[in-house]
Formats: sequence, structure tokens, C-alpha cells
Amino acid sequence: MILQHKGLGLFQAKLWGNPWHGPVRAGVLTLPNGSTRVWPQPSVHQDLISGVLTDIPDTWGDAHRVKVPGVPEVVRSAEELAADEAAGRQWRNTAILSGDRRALGGKPLDGWIYIDPDGARWLVRCTNLDENTVRSFSTPWSATLTLSRFGEFGRDAESHTYPISSGWGIDGATAPTSGRLRLESIRADGSAAVLMVHERRLGTAETQIRWPYAFLELTLSGPGATATVSCSVVKARSAVSQATVAMDLGPDYLAGYYNGPPSYTPEWRFQLATTPPGPGEGNFSEWGGRSCKVYSGAVTLDIRRTLSIWYDVDGFRRDVDFVIEWDGNVDIPAPTADGLESTGSANWAASIEVGGEVRSQLLGAWTGTASETLDGTDLGSMSWARTVTTDGIDYPESVSDDAAAHNWVTLPFDEILVYAAPTIALVEANATTFNGHLDVIRYSPQVIGLCADRPSARAYHPPATPTGTASGAVTTGTTARRYGAWDPHTGAALWLETSPVCWV
Repeated sequence: MILQHKGLGLFQAKLWGNPWHGPVRAGVLTLPNGSTRVWPQPSVHQDLISGVLTDIPDTWGDAHRVKVPGVPEVVRSAEELAADEAAGRQWRNTAILSGDRRALGGKPLDGWIYIDPDGARWLVRCTNLDENTVRSFSTPWSATLTLSRFGEFGRDAESHTYPISSGWGIDGATAPTSGRLRLESIRADGSAAVLMVHERRLGTAETQIRWPYAFLELTLSGPGATATVSCSVVKARSAVSQATVAMDLGPDYLAGYYNGPPSYTPEWRFQLATTPPGPGEGNFSEWGGRSCKVYSGAVTLDIRRTLSIWYDVDGFRRDVDFVIEWDGNVDIPAPTADGLESTGSANWAASIEVGGEVRSQLLGAWTGTASETLDGTDLGSMSWARTVTTDGIDYPESVSDDAAAHNWVTLPFDEILVYAAPTIALVEANATTFNGHLDVIRYSPQVIGLCADRPSARAYHPPATPTGTASGAVTTGTTARRYGAWDPHTGAALWLETSPVCWV
């Protein structure tokens, strides 16, 4: 706060607030002029895992913008601005709630700030929102929300409580039965917050550590003393995880090694799967039938999984989606007496999209061939080869062996044929392992990017943030770089950090 002398022993408050802003590492705040000062490191979320109190890496850098509607930008004279710059001060009309406990000015609030239509500030706290709790989806979520007057002097404390409840939005095939709930995003005026229903997956590397199942939104409106509070599903599981394949598989052919009666010479016979067996030949499948889907033409594959939901500067929700788009051609012809030859190729792109806009991307390609021979007396032999190219690096695979007894070889085309019958559970389990060399990194709740997992290193691509793409180039490294943070005031982002960081 800066005080101006008004005479007669009176002072007028000209500015009130915290002028110290920048990234905090290991309890040290770096100011815009490069100087430093001691500052409480914004708190991380911890959980008791295998008997050890463990930091949850992506929660170190959490940051949310607070903006009181109608408050103008701070105007400083040239002399005042020069003094501020020299001291490393920045006076703002916005604030940042930092870290997993959402600290303001170094003090954890364990909640957020709601500005009601009258301009009154309220501290919002919500029970039953602890991420450590594993919840059963068989029972709706319920909690109590408390609004307490915030940031005022000379008045009695005032608070009001409101009950809230919501379903989970867990639908679709092979639905999970339990998961966690996390406060993910907050609108700048505090009138809404996104809650992520998810499973947390911790790993030793910088892998995606949260699988969202669904998203809820908690909303507040009206004066704090008579507020309307509600919570509802804004994105159910069936919309969070999706896969679409555009290809028209042809008829299902069968090849059978027919022994017949003792006088019959063994041979391979071919027919459509829907064609009934000939007289006296019995059930075709009982004498060594193998199936082969026949298809020649274009294939497009679109895998989408929502990783988060962010509020933009205008308070609108923006989906943060991990997307794989795969475009290619496949030739799987009908089998002949000699066997089966199949080929395929494609180009693909993996992206992080925010509101449909690509903000981080990694490119690749794919080629594959398969061959199975028949000699008329036994099962014959098979071979297949494929090369997946990820971020400019080729990963070849090849196999040669005896032919399978029951299925034609289509291994190079597993990605296509498996996703041709997509289910939600499949996308949840396999999205980032589509080619085996791709990972999503959640540096913080507001900094999410991609990396290519190379044989001896990792290639990190600039991540997405709520305001754009983080600055910097593709960087290759061997040391785990899992930390980052976003500045809601300037839009700047830090990533590739080897130790915790957060903006204040």
C-alpha cells in the first residue's frame, strides 16, 4: 500500500495490494528486473502413497487469475513507473491464486474468490473436494459450499452456506466404478469452477498423470447472502473419450484346410464367411477356418480425449483435447490359393487443441506389409513388417514365423482394425500409446504438452496454455523435466523445469 499525505495528520490510500510478481523457485521470487526476494513457495498437493507422504508433481505450478469487474488498470506517472521498475514492482488490477492451496500474497486461501453482482468479495470454500479421496461413482457427489466476506475492514464477519450435489457423468462401455475429484479451473470472477472426475496415474517419467473421465461445473450467481449455487455435468465420459474410424471393411472371407473323407485330397478352400458350406462338408469353421477382413481404400482415424477444461479471458469454457488424426490407405485383398498379401501407409499428427485450436503438435508416419503363404498341405508361413515414424525418428519392427492356425496376419494394421470398433475404455487405455513413442506431459494444470519418447532421450515440444503456445523450441534431453507454470497476468509460461516453479 502507498499512502499520500493530505495534511492535518491524514493520509489517503493511493494503492493497495501486492506489487511483487514473478516465478518462485525454492522459496525465491524472481522479480521483473531480475532481482530476487524470499517468498513462500506456493504449496503442492500431497498424498500418502505406499505409506510415504508424496508430492503430486503437476500441482506445484497451479495458478488462477482473479479479476474484479470494473476495476480499471493501474495508472502510474513516469516518475512512479521508473521507481517501480527499478524496485521490481508491478501494480496490477488482477491477482493470482498460486499453487494447489491457491495462495494470495503468500497466504494459502484453500478456496477461491467470488465477486458478486454488487462487487462484494467472498471467499469460497467447499467441503468434500479433497483429491486424496477415492470416490464411488455409485453415489452422487455432495458437498457444502461456504461464502465468507473477504478483503474488508471494519465490519463483522459474515458467511453463508449452501448445499450442492451432482452426478458423475460416468457413462459408456466398461465404465469405471471409482475415481477422484479435483478443482481444475476457476473463472476470473469466481462465478464458476470446473471439477475434473479422473483417475490419477503416477509414473517415474513425465507421463500424463491424470485420465479424465468426466467434467463437472460448479456455478455461483447473485449476492453472496442469497446466492444461487449449483453443480452439473458439463462433459460426460462418452464425450471426453472418442474414436472415429472412416473405412468400409468388405466381406469376411474364410480359408479352410479341408481334409474331408479319407479319399479326399487335403486342400485349402476359400469362401465368403456368409456362404454356407457345401453338401457333406460339415461346418466350415470346424475344419481350420481362418478369417480375413477384405478392404482396399482410404482410412481416416480420429482419436480425441479431453485432458482439461480451461476458462478463457472472457470466462468461456475451452476444451483441452489430445487428438490423433491418422490418414492413409490400406490394401487387404481377398485371399488366394497362394495366401494373402496386405499393405498400408499413412501420415498422422498428434496435437493438443484448446477450443479446437492447435497449440502443440507432433508429426509422424506409418507403413506396413503383411504376407501369409499357403502350400496346400500345412498352415504355411507368415511375415510382417511395419515402421512407425515419430517426430522424424523411424521405429521398424518385423516378424517371421509359422502361420497362425485361426487368423490371417494383420498385425501391421492393429491400430486401424482395433480402433475400427472403438470403445471409450479403449481410448482411455491406449490413446497416448498409439505408436508407443508418444507421451502427454502435464507440467501444471495450465501447461500441457507433448513429447516424443526416443531410444536415448526425449524430444519436448512447446506446450499449450490457456492463452496460446508457450515460447521456446523443441528440446531434447535425458533429465526428467516435469515442472512448469503459467502466468495468468502476462500469459508467459515456464516449462522444461527440473524443479518446482509457480507464478505469483
